[in-house]
Amino acid sequence: MFLRDLQFGDVINSYKRHLPFYDLPAHCIRWHQKRKWDGKFYRSTHSVLYLGNGNFFEVTTPRARFGHITEFTTASTYCVCRYRDVHINTIPEAEKEIFRCVCKEYDGTKYDYAQLIDIGIKGILHWIPEYLPIFDFSRKRKVCSVVVAIAYVKWWEESKHWGGRRPLGGQNVEVASPADFENHPTFRRVGQLII
Repeated sequence: MFLRDLQFGDVINSYKRHLPFYDLPAHCIRWHQKRKWDGKFYRSTHSVLYLGNGNFFEVTTPRARFGHITEFTTASTYCVCRYRDVHINTIPEAEKEIFRCVCKEYDGTKYDYAQLIDIGIKGILHWIPEYLPIFDFSRKRKVCSVVVAIAYVKWWEESKHWGGRRPLGGQNVEVASPADFENHPTFRRVGQLII
């Protein structure tokens, strides 16, 4: 899949081809996702939301931001995922604005390391409810995949006339991880992006 094949609303997951041993957060994300999805498509450690015309939004360190695909490097592998039930690139411009508004709301916010720890602990201790925060008490700070999930669910809630399933099913968006977009039945892997 090439850059020209990207469509509005695509979720672009990525992982470093050579993950340093000291990148503890990335190793923890992979471990959690491997357990959650039984070893299937667990390597991605980052998610961005494609907004068309080469632009994307990401929550990264130190702050969330808008970017351009020309920033993608060959040091990472990129997997493109799409919502199964509706062709997001064909929705009216007013509905695309829902995605953009979520991105604008989080633009410039700090990365939430506490939420990352929270997701990991809940993945280990399955008896803790998804909605119960352990370390994650910030309403404004988020991690990458959570903001992508928030954008999709907000669009779905405001545009139910399309009739599609809720993105990521009944999963709490606050515990969304990159592998969810690659493995959950409401999304599909479209292909690997060639840079």
